[in-house]
Amino acid sequence: MHEGESPASSRSAIRAGLGVTAILLVAAAVTMGVLWSRSPAKRAERLREQASALIADDPARAVTKATEATQLTPMDGEAWHTLGRAHFAMRDWEAAYNAFDTANVQGGYPRAQMRSHLAYAAWMVGAETSTAGDFARGISWMEKSLVEQPDDPRAVIAMASMYEHAQRWDESVATYERAIAMDPRQAFHGKHLARVAAMASAMARLRSDFAAAEDFLRRGEAADPGNALILGQHAAMALYRSEWKKAYQLFQQLESVDATQGRQVVEGKAYACWMLSVEAAEAGEHAEALRWMKESVALRPDDGRAVISLASCHAEMEQWPEAIEAYERGVKLEPSEAEGLRVYRAFAYWMGSVRASEAAEHEKALTRMERSVALDDTQGRAHLALAMCYGSVQKWVQAQRALERGAQLGADAGEVEATRVWLESVMPEDGGV
Repeated sequence: MHEGESPASSRSAIRAGLGVTAILLVAAAVTMGVLWSRSPAKRAERLREQASALIADDPARAVTKATEATQLTPMDGEAWHTLGRAHFAMRDWEAAYNAFDTANVQGGYPRAQMRSHLAYAAWMVGAETSTAGDFARGISWMEKSLVEQPDDPRAVIAMASMYEHAQRWDESVATYERAIAMDPRQAFHGKHLARVAAMASAMARLRSDFAAAEDFLRRGEAADPGNALILGQHAAMALYRSEWKKAYQLFQQLESVDATQGRQVVEGKAYACWMLSVEAAEAGEHAEALRWMKESVALRPDDGRAVISLASCHAEMEQWPEAIEAYERGVKLEPSEAEGLRVYRAFAYWMGSVRASEAAEHEKALTRMERSVALDDTQGRAHLALAMCYGSVQKWVQAQRALERGAQLGADAGEVEATRVWLESVMPEDGGV
């Protein structure tokens, strides 16, 4: 208080000063509030709240507002999480995953609270890209899904399916097994596992890894006992190991289990029968060889090489008419084999001619012998046989020519003379003129 100033006036001055201070403080607070309400953080908060309210009814607008919020406060995990929810509602799975991931990595939002969303979004991206044929990218996204929820057997099954479609058979088998081990209720996928195991076995067999091929078959059988595809691969394995009888029996079993495997059964059984015929022939069991070869041809009647093999079996059994018929049918089906079989066919016709002559079927004998010589004109003895056939039907001029041709080709002189004597004995005195 100044000298001469009353106490009352001094107190008034103090109160006035305090009032001014209060006014200044209030003004400052108002100013700060206005500034705060206009700050990026507050604007982002409002946008985030607006986006959150819009997600259910207008997710597209929610994405717009949440995106603005992340641009204002890029380190705000809540903003990124809201953006992820908005994208999730839009079924924009990749964008949703990226937003959720950023919420955690950049904004510190607890990942544990988003794992189900992250896993599902990654799963959906993987499914969509795989469906579009980009299996590598689909698998990559499915791996991200499993990082978030590694114990979800349904996700593991989805990964196994992607591996299957990408023809990564080994990984598909192992992944199906993992899912079934995690949850026995997934055992109904055993059929899928067996199907993939059959393919994995086939691929291993083709690269001559028979141990791996057998292992895949064992695992496929364990998952789905009696599976037709596994059984078919067992049969194929037997073929590769030259276990012809076992292969034949397995193909028969497969035929009774699954009629849809028709082509595989026919091809496999036919080949097994053919090889069983070869084995029997090599052992001198020609009747057995013929039996197996007949079955092979019955399964594949249009297989020219099989029909030619059947002809050889008939020839070994000296069934010449059947051999002739099979040879002719075989070369029609496989014209490229005609030249190589020319001598064999000629011999079959020759022997067939002999058989007809013995049955006094002289016209048939002549027809066959003419065919034999037409196929192979280099055999002197064949021409002598032709001469006798002509003589048997009283074609004396042709008989004489055939006799002379046989002599020209170097037939045994004694046989030439014997044929001449026989012809003279049956020929009329005027020489048939």
